[in-house]
Amino acid sequence: MVKRYGNLWPKVITKENIRLSYEQAKLGKGKKRNVRLFNRDLENNLEKVRQSLVNKTFTTAHYSTKTVFEPKRRTIYILPFNPDRIVQHAVMNVLIPIWDNLFIAESYACRDNKGMHKGSLKTMEYIRGNRYCLKCDISKFYPSINHDILKSIVRRKIKDKDVLWLIDDIIDSYPVEKQR
Repeated sequence: MVKRYGNLWPKVITKENIRLSYEQAKLGKGKKRNVRLFNRDLENNLEKVRQSLVNKTFTTAHYSTKTVFEPKRRTIYILPFNPDRIVQHAVMNVLIPIWDNLFIAESYACRDNKGMHKGSLKTMEYIRGNRYCLKCDISKFYPSINHDILKSIVRRKIKDKDVLWLIDDIIDSYPVEKQR
C-alpha cells in the first residue's frame, strides 16, 4: 500500500513558507520591474498572497507565451511572478520531499543537487562508454498530458483536500492540446 500524505495545507500557508517561496521565485529576477514593485510593500504583498491561499481566492493566471529558438522553435508558457510563481514555490516546498525519492537517480531537472549541468556531465559519461546515442524530444510534451490522469496520479500520494484544490487549479490552468 502506498503512503498517502495529509495535513499538508498548514505547512503550505505558513508565513515562513510564503516568505521562502518569494525568495525562491525572485532568484535571478531581482531587477525586474514586477519584482521591484512587489518589494515596495513586501510584507503587505506577502500577506496578500498568503490570504489568497487561506481564503481560497487564488486562481492561476492566464499564461503569456514567448517563442524561443533553443535550438529549435519552442513556445514557452510564462506565469506572472506575483502571485503565481510564489504560490507554486509554496506548494512545491511541501511536496518535493514527498515526491523526490520516487524519481530515478538519472532525473536531473528541477531537483536539489542535480540540475542541467550535472545532467549534462552524466550524459557525457554515458556517451563516452557507448558507441551509439539516441537524441530525441517529445513534441509538445506538457500540453499533451492528460489532466485527469495526472490528477489521479497525484491523488495516489496526496490526500489533503486543500492541497489538491491548489494542485488541480494549477494543472487545469495549463493549456491542453488535443491528441492526434
